[in-house]
Amino acid sequence: MAQVLESEPAFSPGGFPSTKTAQERFTLRLLGHRYARPEVPSRNWLTFVAGGGLAALAALYLDSRGQSLGAMVAWRIMGLQALLALVSVVRKLGLKKTNATGHPHACYRDGDGALNIPLGEQEFVAARLQLDTTKKEWIRWVAGLAQTFWGMLLAGIPPVFIAGQDVGTFTVVLSGIFAFLGTLLFGKGVRDIFGLRFAEVLFITNHRMVIAAGPGEARSIPWTHLKQRPIVVGRTDKGATLGLALVPLISVGRLPAFGLWGKDNMDETNAKELAAFVVQSREKLLAAEQEPS
Repeated sequence: MAQVLESEPAFSPGGFPSTKTAQERFTLRLLGHRYARPEVPSRNWLTFVAGGGLAALAALYLDSRGQSLGAMVAWRIMGLQALLALVSVVRKLGLKKTNATGHPHACYRDGDGALNIPLGEQEFVAARLQLDTTKKEWIRWVAGLAQTFWGMLLAGIPPVFIAGQDVGTFTVVLSGIFAFLGTLLFGKGVRDIFGLRFAEVLFITNHRMVIAAGPGEARSIPWTHLKQRPIVVGRTDKGATLGLALVPLISVGRLPAFGLWGKDNMDETNAKELAAFVVQSREKLLAAEQEPS
């Protein structure tokens, strides 16, 4: 049977804002393996390419029906999506650079081909863990398909509300906004199915934890943002689980499907040591923030 392994240095009070109920819920989710491998966006540009493609199809359809006003709105949405796609590509190129110091999404490959992260001032890596948490790919397919469906419905507003040329400017603008949001939702669904990657590496530094899937594909959480105390769960079958945080999977938004920021199958002693390191690092950061400048 799994058990929560607590030790005084690893689980001493650290000013965590969690309530007793939230901490217990966090612990129960870890005990019950109610989590998956966290995801990292790898092709954010797919959101805008797919959304722009949907807008282009809508424009062609409206043109064929003689609805020039609706087609004009759709073409403009396509142009905006193309611009956003370009910005997304340029942004990721910047996140691959070794000098993107301290950026929460920066990650690069070093000379040996291994993933690494640029560090901030007085920051150092305490542990580099290879993630082995179960991948649940079906979740992103269900969530992605649902989003593409609702996105297509929302993007269909211009054909419905701009059927003629006698509508007011307010109606055109409002329907254009909803159509743009619909193409974004559609694009996000496509991105969530084909443009997410499962995290492969977890970096633990004295300032934050970082999950990474590839160059320019990382996410990080500062220790000062932790809500629950770290938990170490002993397993009877395979080592121990180090649980630092449970964060909703990117593909499901705020729905209760969580990714584990931590690691399964760890040596129990090492897991407790890292949990203690996190608590101590957090306390130091909080103390530094309270010092008068």
